[in-house]
Amino acid sequence: MKKSKKIIIGLIFIILVIAIIYVLKYDVTRVNTVLAGESDHWQASYTIKGYVEFHEKEGVLMSSSSGSYELVLTYKGDLEEIKDITSIGVSSDSGGSALTSSEPMPSAHFDFKGNTHMLTIIDVSQGKPLEYQVTWDGESGGQETIILKE
Repeated sequence: MKKSKKIIIGLIFIILVIAIIYVLKYDVTRVNTVLAGESDHWQASYTIKGYVEFHEKEGVLMSSSSGSYELVLTYKGDLEEIKDITSIGVSSDSGGSALTSSEPMPSAHFDFKGNTHMLTIIDVSQGKPLEYQVTWDGESGGQETIILKE
């Protein structure tokens, strides 16, 4: 019985060593944070969650990533000023999104969600600010830049 216990403990130890060696071969960067910023007309909250993983396979550096974001824009002025908005868009170096409607969107809050680019995850993990352009139509329409920081 003692011999089988030693064998089981030995196997568990070997499995743990193999698992540790396997994990050490991977370089993983994770983010789970909220950035904020504002412009003359807009206040923004940007939530980002995700990871980027680098590993070597047969001498070649490989990467994989997964992440999502939610950008919430809030108009800082009177809702009456934007009552005729039918289109609002956001864009950055890594892409953009737009909300459009055939009818005015009587809201001061606009929510953009999607998958995030691995370079954005890396930038956020390094503390770099993100820059977004906001464009909207209507009587008070315009374009502004928002710098998002922790």
